[in-house]
Amino acid sequence: MSQIYDLRSALELLKTMPGQYVETDVPVDPKAELSGVYRYVGAGGTVKRPTQIGPAMMFNNVKGHPGAPVVIGVLASRA
Repeated sequence: MSQIYDLRSALELLKTMPGQYVETDVPVDPKAELSGVYRYVGAGGTVKRPTQIGPAMMFNNVKGHPGAPVVIGVLASRA
């Protein structure tokens, strides 16, 4: 297993694991859409919380924050 020493190395490891990393360039509103998208796409849809299901998600196009991507779900438990 690869050594994880920072966020970048953690994301690189997740990219090698099927189903554990999703990245999107679709514009999202940080106040109205970001958490909702993760809830239904990243965190296993309507699965009862807490859950171990779902990937980390990288949002590359956050409205009002050019050049500042947001990642959610990196610290989620992975079975």
